[in-house]
Order: sequence, then C-alpha cells, then structure tokens
Amino acid sequence: MGTGVGATLALLLLAGCAVHEPDDNASLGPGPLPSNQTSASPGTETETPEDSTDAVLVLASVDVDGANVSLSGYVNGIIEDGGSCTYELTSEEGTIEKVERAGAADRSTTSCGVGQIPVEKLPSGTWTARLVYQPVDGSAKPVTSAPESVEVP
Repeated sequence: MGTGVGATLALLLLAGCAVHEPDDNASLGPGPLPSNQTSASPGTETETPEDSTDAVLVLASVDVDGANVSLSGYVNGIIEDGGSCTYELTSEEGTIEKVERAGAADRSTTSCGVGQIPVEKLPSGTWTARLVYQPVDGSAKPVTSAPESVEVP
C-alpha cells in the first residue's frame, strides 16, 4: 500500500468520527448553578465565615536526633510574601523562646517554612507551641494558631 492510499484511508476513518452538536432547543438537564445561587433548599441560608483567616501549626516536635524542636505551619486566608511568622514555645513557668521566619506566598496560603529552636535552650518539661502571623500590613491584627503541646526531654 502506498503512502497516498494510507493517508486517504486514515482520512476516511477520521471522517467517520463526526462531532454531534446538540439542538439549540434540546434540554441539556441541570447545569452548573450561577455563582450567586447555592444548592441549599429554598429558605435555607448557608453561613459564610466573615473572617476565614487562620494560622495552622503543622509540626511541633523534638527532632529524632534530639537537637532541636522543629516547628512548621501556614496561614489560610492570606496569600502574601513578607509577613512575619513567629513560632513561640512557652514553658509552664512562662519562659518564651521564639524563632521568626518570613512568610512566603504559595498557591493558596502563606507558608511559614520550618523554624528550629535548639533543645539546649529549653529546660525539660511541657512547652506550648504557637504560630503567630503578622501580615505585611502592620495595622492588620496578628493571627494565632491553636496551641500544641511539645514534651522536651
């Protein structure tokens, strides 16, 4: 079979794969809702949180080698570079150790990266870890994560 015959055969095969376009008057069934409507039942209101900004502490633990307490987290509801991420460890006696990192915008949050505090600076006991984020706009109030306990040996 020559290349001309093969090309013609391929063209005929592809021509049989026609795309069907629906009638303008045909019912297509339910489609996506307009952005101002919800799928909730009529008369039912869906609550939207007014301030969905929150700091999330992902990691707060003593490293396997026992040298540092590593902390990491991010901030929902803010996507920006340059805000201040402060990881705080507070002892039962009220001693506070801090490490600060610059926030970095990612696709959907502000990442705070990893902060480490040397265990040699921390007396043994239970410490409370928090992430405090101060947005670039210094007049905006800081966002603080829920506390997490860290046991320092």
